Amino acid sequence: MHPSQRTERRSARYPLHFLVSVRLVDQEIYARSENISLRGILLSSESSIPQGSAVTLQVGVGQIPAPLFLTACGRVLRVQSRASGTFAVAIECDRPFEIMKQKLYHSSMPHPVFG
Repeated sequence: MHPSQRTERRSARYPLHFLVSVRLVDQEIYARSENISLRGILLSSESSIPQGSAVTLQVGVGQIPAPLFLTACGRVLRVQSRASGTFAVAIECDRPFEIMKQKLYHSSMPHPVFG
């Protein structure tokens, strides 16, 4: 893409590293966020997620005094394989992330991990 064709980002990205549950139609994949904005997220995943896939995201961001999650629905914009064998997965959310005090859906997602 030519530099003059780039679209400006709508919101700032923050380098936040949280455990993320990515729900597709027929499976759930766990990944780790690399950065998060109001309407998007970049993930590091051991599994490739097909570009164009509709996903539901659940980001574990806290557990004291109670669990806290960011949730959103979106679509996979880009998937890039890395030399490490992992994948960079860029997801655009349909709406800004919402904060929830309970899981959006029942999953075996462990408590949020900070690091």
